[in-house]
Amino acid sequence: MKSNIFLFSWEEKFLVYQELSKRKKSFATKYWAENIFDYKSDDINPAEVMNSIFSWWLFVNRKLIVIWWVPKDTDSDNKINESKYKLLEEKILEKFDKISDDVVLVFVSFTPDKRTKAYKFISINSNLKVFDKLSEKDQKKFAKDILGELIVDTDLDYFLTKIWTNVFSINNEAIKLKIYTEYNKIKVSKQVIDDVVFNQSDVNTFDILDKMFFDKKATISLIEWVQRNWWDNFQFLWMLYWWLKAVIQIMDFYKRWENSSKDLASKLGLHPFVVLKNLKLMPKLVEKEFAIRQFYKWLIELDLSVKTWRLPAEIFWLEIKNLILKCN
Repeated sequence: MKSNIFLFSWEEKFLVYQELSKRKKSFATKYWAENIFDYKSDDINPAEVMNSIFSWWLFVNRKLIVIWWVPKDTDSDNKINESKYKLLEEKILEKFDKISDDVVLVFVSFTPDKRTKAYKFISINSNLKVFDKLSEKDQKKFAKDILGELIVDTDLDYFLTKIWTNVFSINNEAIKLKIYTEYNKIKVSKQVIDDVVFNQSDVNTFDILDKMFFDKKATISLIEWVQRNWWDNFQFLWMLYWWLKAVIQIMDFYKRWENSSKDLASKLGLHPFVVLKNLKLMPKLVEKEFAIRQFYKWLIELDLSVKTWRLPAEIFWLEIKNLILKCN
């Protein structure tokens, strides 16, 4: 394994970009920004990439090179022309052992195709760093680290219910809140959040969840809007996971005659708004308990099938809609 070669993979893209930004700043401070090469554009020339790895210039004794798309990435945001990719992959694997220790080489592949020769080789012979998706607790800490004493926990929960799981948005909107409140010498409140924070969608995401087991036509229509306008596959999948898990947990307590939204919010670590909203729907949801638990199981199977390439990621939305249609 070469200690100077890395493979960055997701699930949390924001953390990948954040780590790359830190490394670039640190490297530039020590060895100058001119010695950093970041290959991301589809217009790149494979020969130019290889030249930057193996050629040296006067007064250059250290280089940082970032190569996106290698190993082959199934993420549609991180792909290049197939012929260029094959040529680049072939040359990199052929000369991998000859890469100088003075070259810090970082491969970035968000969802690498683990069946490929390049992934099997690079993942073993480099430092593999997987940036796991932030948990709810980690997302809360992430936002709290930015806002600090400007926000209390209940308002922090409210803020996160508007942003959901997109860490890029959590970061941007938290910084926006921080600047706004510090400039106006006020603290964050629900009203300030409503006034300042950009909601992820003009569609209330709870509309999808409220209608899912009761109005299939309306649910499909909302999902098609979502598909056209926002959220990637796994972000949407996480939303469904999160909600179904919350509903099942609340349902288990509700069936034991525990129906205090405040108590349940405390026990389950959920925002009181989420608990109260679902408690109001609980009589109807209990009637759909089998369908809810079945749908949750189907989501797990779909997630696994896409991530292990048994199903192509391109048919994700079609499969989601099929699951809703067959759910009784």
